[in-house]
Parts: sequence; structure tokens; C-alpha cells
Amino acid sequence: MNKRYAFSLIFFLTVLVSGCANNMSQNSVNETHRQINGGTYRNVTWSDTMDFKRVSWFQELTMIYDAWFYRLPPESPFRQWFSKDELKEADSCRDLIIVVHYQYDSKRISDRMFKEEMNLNKYEDVFLSQFAKNLKLHPDAIKWRLQKHKVIAFCRKNLSDDPIVINFPNFQETIIRF
Repeated sequence: MNKRYAFSLIFFLTVLVSGCANNMSQNSVNETHRQINGGTYRNVTWSDTMDFKRVSWFQELTMIYDAWFYRLPPESPFRQWFSKDELKEADSCRDLIIVVHYQYDSKRISDRMFKEEMNLNKYEDVFLSQFAKNLKLHPDAIKWRLQKHKVIAFCRKNLSDDPIVINFPNFQETIIRF
């Protein structure tokens, strides 16, 4: 009985370890949601929420790229975070996506690769330094540890219901719908 129990235990542990080892050698994509709640600009405070779709690309247990997507509507009070020039640029877009992104290693998935994927979806990148400063100093951004992330906007001149499709080599196709 003891030998049988020991054999069963060893067999179970072997299957468990080999199963985990097999799964850790695969690339994976994880999708979640994160929120930035409320905001302040000068003497104005609001309670609206930026509900980001977060997509993270992993090689084994290492996150190699992280991107948070938010479609910013024209009536959003978060637009107060734009500088005058940024607001002018944002107002010329029919579809404006804010992306907060991080690359772990540019030799795996780079910011350039990400921008190329967004360009294939008919989005052009827009630099937003003032908006980025305001976003990164938000208490929720600090809570989510976004200090090393970059903030950029992507503009599409025409509005479309098409999802954003991201294809990185050796990863499953990722489809982002708002």
C-alpha cells in the first residue's frame, strides 16, 4: 500500500510538472481591463472613468509587451489634459485611441512593431506630452505602476466599427473591440 501510494504521488507530480513546463514554453496573450477613475485639471474635477482594455504579451512567464487601449470620446473631460496644440490635433481625429504601452525588450516586440501594427489598422500616431504628464501623475496610474510606460495617441480620420487587429510574430492574433 505504501509503495502504491508513493508511486501514485510520484506519477501525479511528474505529470503536473511536465504539464506546467510545457505551458511555460509557449507565448501567450492576456487581456484584462484597468481603470483610471476621475481627474483634475487646475480647478476642475470630474468623476468620469477611462476604462482601458489591457493586452499583455508573454514569453513563458515574462511580460514582453504591455498595451492599454482607450477610445477617447469627443465629450470626455479628460481632454482638458491636452495642451492647446494637442487638443487641435485631437479635434481633427474622428477616432482617437489613447495607448499606454511598455516594451520589455525591443529585440522581441518593439514600439516600432506596435506602431506598424496600428498603421495597418489605419491609425497614425500622435505625440501627446502634456496629456501623458497628466495621465502618468494620476493616482491610479501610480497605483498601476505606469511610470515606465509611454503614452501615445493614435488618430484615424474616419470613424469605423472595425476592431483593431494586432499580429506579432509567434503570437496569436489579438483583436481589440471597443
